[in-house]
Amino acid sequence: MAKLTTEESWFKDDSGNVIGTVLLDKTDNDWSWVALGRDERGSFRAVEMNASLIDQDIAEKALLAKVTELESSGAKVFP
Repeated sequence: MAKLTTEESWFKDDSGNVIGTVLLDKTDNDWSWVALGRDERGSFRAVEMNASLIDQDIAEKALLAKVTELESSGAKVFP
């Protein structure tokens, strides 16, 4: 099985309630990110994402802004 994406970097908020990763899509050589928050059972679930970004730096900055925004919301659970 071919691996179509690779995880290139990870981020988390100070509380550990929100994490995120930046991915390289090997098929079309662009970047994406996904932010994950804890659900009611404490498992991480995708809460925000973006794709088709032109480079890793743009993806990392966007993800970091989203992780910061989610942390600032005060939410601890993301149903």
